[in-house]
Amino acid sequence: MGLALGLSRGRAELSWEASPDPSVTGYSIHRGAGARPWEAAFEKIGESAKPRFTDSAMPETGTLFYYVAALRPGESAEFAAVLVQRA
Repeated sequence: MGLALGLSRGRAELSWEASPDPSVTGYSIHRGAGARPWEAAFEKIGESAKPRFTDSAMPETGTLFYYVAALRPGESAEFAAVLVQRA
């Protein structure tokens, strides 16, 4: 499932397709910074019950990566990622 990104006034507007799995209770959103996604130290920045999230604390510089995990009782599963390049 794809993750879309829009940048607006220092904020990242993330959206994605809702999981078709009826056991999904929400989504966990994570952000990392680094030259490559596998080197980024990801931190959880929030949760959402809907397939959208606004990162209003996005750093102004650097290369950022996001991933979203579908939350199910007792587990989570990553399903989308996107790159953000900031100068």
